[in-house]
Amino acid sequence: MNLMNDTHFRFVLQEEPSYHKTYKKILGFKSLKKGWHFGEGIPPEESRLTQSIELNREAVNLGFLRTNAFPGVDGEIRVTVYHQKHYLEFTIETDDTVTYIHEVDNQEIEYETGLSFEEAKGKIKAFRHISNFPENDLTLWSAL
Repeated sequence: MNLMNDTHFRFVLQEEPSYHKTYKKILGFKSLKKGWHFGEGIPPEESRLTQSIELNREAVNLGFLRTNAFPGVDGEIRVTVYHQKHYLEFTIETDDTVTYIHEVDNQEIEYETGLSFEEAKGKIKAFRHISNFPENDLTLWSAL
């Protein structure tokens, strides 16, 4: 038996998951310089980067696999989570409070400002419990 002739190798290229792209994107915010957005824009502080990574990790550990993140011109960071018709938005503000928005089909159904970081993580956990995930759909992400 000749393994070279009898064995077939298949390489499948898969797109990198959005949550891992989000993690790398947040790390990239470290390189932002003052004036990064058309002459305006303050780079985010290290604590906000850390909290953004933790929010992304929390969402993914609870089974939400579509996430994204965006820097704000004042140094804030927005982490977004997507599930079916739902959109969750967490903006870590410059005063270290969190602004939370929940939309369904592009209609805002919840908006809160001044949340603590722990309260923001609680919003993700609460949404996980009401979002009807099948028990076997929970994906743990330990890459970070």
